[in-house]
Amino acid sequence: MRFYLQLKLALLATLIIASPAGPSAMAEKAEIYRFGMWKLHTHFDTFNGQMVCQLHTDYVDFDGHVLSFHLNGNPSSVDAEVRINSGPILHAGDYQESLESTQIFYQSGPLNSRDDGVLRMPARLFAEAAYVDVRANPRLHIKHFNFDGFPAALAYMRAHGCATDETRN
Repeated sequence: MRFYLQLKLALLATLIIASPAGPSAMAEKAEIYRFGMWKLHTHFDTFNGQMVCQLHTDYVDFDGHVLSFHLNGNPSSVDAEVRINSGPILHAGDYQESLESTQIFYQSGPLNSRDDGVLRMPARLFAEAAYVDVRANPRLHIKHFNFDGFPAALAYMRAHGCATDETRN
């Protein structure tokens, strides 16, 4: 008898916590979508009424303003060179001011620091990218990033209420 009472209480507690009025009501209907190499995690936040989206690959994160390329090891990204779809070479240092204007704060220091192995670039530059080549410095090999699906993921995010670089400015 005591076991059944404990079971009923546990079930009741679970229902209360899981109800829309309980703590889990902050995030409902989580979904994962694939766009080529990109994964889009979405959920509707009932607390603030907004769609929350996270877009990433294994080596690149997108936050709406900035693409963060995770390079192998901890190479300096200050002198990095980037080529989008075989276009002209872009120098990471030329975009430092543009990145700082997004008012995104990184506790690790400068956006493109010498020791974290992450290259950050303005996302607006990559809106039509199919592939991206990055060379952290002239002594290192070129790293290739497949951007297949990125434009489609951006379009989906815009259509479903996720903030992107254009909508957050």
